[in-house]
Amino acid sequence: MRNISILNFKESGSGPTIVFLHGMASSLRFWEDIIEKLSKNFHCISIDLLGFGNSPKPKDSRYDYDSHLSAVQDTLTSLGVKKFTIVGHSMGALLAVRYASENPNKVVALVGFGMPIYASPEIAKQKISRSKSSLRFAYYGRSSKILCTLWCRGMRPISRRIAPIYLPNLTKAVAQDSVLHTWRSYNLSMKNIIENQHPFDDLITIKCPKLFVYGKNDGAAEKSDLIKLVNSLQIPGGHNSILKNPELAVSAIESLMNKNV
Repeated sequence: MRNISILNFKESGSGPTIVFLHGMASSLRFWEDIIEKLSKNFHCISIDLLGFGNSPKPKDSRYDYDSHLSAVQDTLTSLGVKKFTIVGHSMGALLAVRYASENPNKVVALVGFGMPIYASPEIAKQKISRSKSSLRFAYYGRSSKILCTLWCRGMRPISRRIAPIYLPNLTKAVAQDSVLHTWRSYNLSMKNIIENQHPFDDLITIKCPKLFVYGKNDGAAEKSDLIKLVNSLQIPGGHNSILKNPELAVSAIESLMNKNV
């Protein structure tokens, strides 16, 4: 019998429901400024994904699509949420696409910000590390495991304080929460969600309104292929551009939802 996982979440506002899924090594606080604006007209639920933020970090989880989305569904079921718009950033966008594909009776609209699209695991590693040996050392293999174990467990009180310094493109809250995961949740989520992905197979089955938003300088995807399948929008900035310009994210979400009314 499958274990039920209730994830850490935050609710605010009233009206049509929007569910928010953050990206890799992030937390529900990624959406704070966006939700502050949207909660005036919508019921917003932001979730810490399994293994991240203040959600459970089971040592036996596979941290694959099924594990992540089963936990999301358990959480939404506990809240009595039945129909909603789902919004994801980066890895959260990949999860949102898979959820929408598998639950067409629940998802009324889909918005993805900076969804990474890679043709193979090796290309994913090249893009994520930008072909730099120093980043490959930090993100992959035994060296990454040692760094993650030290940074995210042994030195967490210190790493949380200094994270905003070495992650200047993130807000202070998001930078602080970037260490709230384990090596297992990070490593397996990277392999099973980001590297071994098939978003196009999911996209062709999704019938609800959908919009994908990318920063002009975001190298997370080969957007030309995506444009052929979905409605897409380009905004200034990079992969995390909506952190500095939350009004752009709010406008994108509201425009899609208004079309769906």
